[in-house]
Amino acid sequence: MKCPYCGGENAADAGFCERCGSRLTAAAPINIVVAKRAPRASHRAAGGVRFFVVVLICVLAAAAGFLTFKALQPPKYIFQQHLITFIWDGKQTTVFYDTTAVGTLGAKFSSSAQSDFTGARAAALSDDGGLYYADRQGVYKIADDVQSYNTASSGNGVVYLGTDGTLTLYSVKSRKAEKIADDVTKDPAAVYLLFTISPDGKTVLYSKGGTLYVYAKGQSVFIGTDLAGLAVSNGGKYIYSCAYNVGTLYVSQLGGDLKKLSDGYGQASPFFCADNTQMLYYADGANYISVDGGYGMKVAGGNIAAPLLPNSAVAVSSLMNVVYADQTYANNNGHVYFINGKGGTVTFPRYCQGGTLDGTGETLYYLNSADNNFYKCAVKDPVNSVEIGQNIAGWCYVSPKDRHVYYVDSNNELWCKTGDADAVKIGDGVYGPSGMSAGGTLIFTAQYGSGLVCTCSDGRTAVTLSSDACGAVAIGSVMLYMDNYDSATVTYDVYGGTGGKFVPMASGVQLIAFATYDGSNVQW
Repeated sequence: MKCPYCGGENAADAGFCERCGSRLTAAAPINIVVAKRAPRASHRAAGGVRFFVVVLICVLAAAAGFLTFKALQPPKYIFQQHLITFIWDGKQTTVFYDTTAVGTLGAKFSSSAQSDFTGARAAALSDDGGLYYADRQGVYKIADDVQSYNTASSGNGVVYLGTDGTLTLYSVKSRKAEKIADDVTKDPAAVYLLFTISPDGKTVLYSKGGTLYVYAKGQSVFIGTDLAGLAVSNGGKYIYSCAYNVGTLYVSQLGGDLKKLSDGYGQASPFFCADNTQMLYYADGANYISVDGGYGMKVAGGNIAAPLLPNSAVAVSSLMNVVYADQTYANNNGHVYFINGKGGTVTFPRYCQGGTLDGTGETLYYLNSADNNFYKCAVKDPVNSVEIGQNIAGWCYVSPKDRHVYYVDSNNELWCKTGDADAVKIGDGVYGPSGMSAGGTLIFTAQYGSGLVCTCSDGRTAVTLSSDACGAVAIGSVMLYMDNYDSATVTYDVYGGTGGKFVPMASGVQLIAFATYDGSNVQW
């Protein structure tokens, strides 16, 4: 073999040139082939599973976010859930939380008792001027020598005026009182509230000598002269007032200027939503809503309007998206309408007189004065009303979830309509209602020849509670009735229950006062 480098001759099988040492046989080239593997079916399946899991997680996260957002939104209506009562037997007052006694006092309570929105906490003024506070834990005295007071809707604060003219704010949480002002006397010109408290119980709007102030964070801030206070929101963010005998309505913010809403404001009391950030008022022959301190938005003409509430509801979270009705029905021609949340209104049938809403506020039950029949309709579509009863006596009770609707016809027959089923007669000889249980499955009625009867929605359970009962009431989750009336001593026994099981609460009772949100002297 000849060397390709030097030309020297070598043996045929030589690996290197004997002359120059160069390599004579090159290594055969190695071809590396990379095989392309086909994708496996298991990998494709795994990718699909991963995609599905990601999508599922996103959907669940979105759903959780929506539910959380919805849970944080306030309910449309606020219902009283509990009842605090003050029962006087001639010697002492026993205080009850629902049907459980939580304390006894030597004082008598003839004036109003005022609870929070839910009815779980209440303040009450005794005949001797003692101011007391009660909840499920018990009852204790706040102050002596009190002439008037106002309880926050949250139950967290009470503002009260002493007989010496001292205005004081009491914190329920800390159980401490702080003086707001001296010499706050009842001004003869103050035909409106002398003082009121914010929903959270930390801010007070008060009038002193015709001058209006807001007390917030330990100091009083001047608002204006010759003004009467109407309401204040938390922290004094929105302050509502009106000029004495002039008819001018104002809204302002703490430390800000007065904003005039109307010159034609009358004596009719305005309505506020739960946190006092929206106000419905009547001026110049029309109804207006002020939202977040803004100028009034006209929502309807006609007479003075008021929100319609479901049974047992005490407040509206927002005045928008609510059904309203005139407080006066001229010529049996009531005006009922629904605000759609943007200021627009939907008008109900011409002869719709008031009515009762279900617990969600989505369905209205009303009496048509033209034919005296009973109808229901969706509040957003009142034209398509459905008749559910004829010859109605004029009242009805609707359970919170729109399952049970009770009404009495002109023949004194008690009817119950459950869901979409036809109405069923469940009682005779009924001449008046006394209340419905919180869940709507029981109703109190007074019946001829039977006395007080508690009837179940299916009509199969009608229990005569007393043949000589002299009163009954259902507030919150509690149903109470009076029995064994003694005309000689003018006393009676009180029975109560939360699910149709009634137990004796007190005997020899002379007076019973219920704590209600507006302190409207609900007494027996």
